[in-house]
Amino acid sequence: MDPMKRLLLICVALLVLTGSAEPAPSQARVDRVLAGIFRRPTWYQDKHLSRQERAVYLRPVAKAIAKATRTDAEAAALITHGWYESRYAKYVIEGRCKDGPVGAQCDITKKGVVRARGPFQVWKWCRDAWGYPQGDQAALAHEARCIARWMRGAMRRCQGGWVSAFAGMRGGARCEWGPAKKRAHTMRKVLAKL
Repeated sequence: MDPMKRLLLICVALLVLTGSAEPAPSQARVDRVLAGIFRRPTWYQDKHLSRQERAVYLRPVAKAIAKATRTDAEAAALITHGWYESRYAKYVIEGRCKDGPVGAQCDITKKGVVRARGPFQVWKWCRDAWGYPQGDQAALAHEARCIARWMRGAMRRCQGGWVSAFAGMRGGARCEWGPAKKRAHTMRKVLAKL
């Protein structure tokens, strides 16, 4: 068999077996992202957990961020977004939003329907993520990709850097949002230590 044809077949087989054309992020990058998450304040209900216990449920989130982002700046933006949206609370990552305190239950409706999920609080517009159980590595990967794409799009649409990227996360065609400046400031602090 022609060597080029053989190489092509091997590549196709690997894609089928791994289910992804994207390379896995390096362990060092995942560790840096995880360290960035750990530098943010811990959700008050998780303060009793050791760093090792928290790493069990945060490492898959870090891996999803590392895989979905192209640069350290994007990784810092996703770390920041996740922290503001969920504080990386264990109950959110495990898909137990109704167990959270009132006001921190994943955009729950008056009828008790949870509208957002995961550390990034994605809604059903991120269809691929909703096809998996919450906390599943595939769901986390899709959630992180959705948020990364949404931020890149908001940055292009609004043309105002990271403040615009965070403002554009509010949905629609909005390019201004008061808390976006604070989030961009936090993101720069996260980036400085990645």
